[in-house]
Amino acid sequence: MENIAGSLVQPRQVDVMLVEKSDRRFWSLGSVSAGFDAICAQRANGLKWPKGPNSYVAAMLLELPRFKPIDYRIVADGAERNIRAMLCGVANVKNFGGGMKISPDSEITDGEVEVFILHEVSRPRLLQIFPKVYEGRHVEFPEVEIFKAKQIRVENSGFPTSCDGELVGPAPFSVTVHPAALSLLSK
Repeated sequence: MENIAGSLVQPRQVDVMLVEKSDRRFWSLGSVSAGFDAICAQRANGLKWPKGPNSYVAAMLLELPRFKPIDYRIVADGAERNIRAMLCGVANVKNFGGGMKISPDSEITDGEVEVFILHEVSRPRLLQIFPKVYEGRHVEFPEVEIFKAKQIRVENSGFPTSCDGELVGPAPFSVTVHPAALSLLSK
């Protein structure tokens, strides 16, 4: 009760992402990505068993044998890059998808998002890196890149896009950070 009463006096101001796709615009607090992770999320949504966080792991094991790295065009704060990667996304928070600490240094109040990239890796290497994401230790691998930006566009050849755990259609997408745009009644 004290937390709520205190936050009424001084709400916590947090950053919000404006996500733009070709057909719509919407707000997000968490993360947006397009790549292997979104393909797995799409597959997990269709599984009858297992349910919960294990459905994502099962979907990953089902998708991995046929998955090929994706060519991305990224424009972050005006700087363009073309990369080949397994996934690329944007995070405003530390966790996504069942407790994965995809961006362990993200802060929802710093006025920036973290762009996370898993560059092209072999299937065995992906299986080595993946379990570490639950502890945030995947960032120790040289194939994982995370950097900050205020505005980003992620393009690929129409792979699924996942936003805050929901599939929102194919890539591309753009994100613009709106610092301190939302007041939360929490500390």
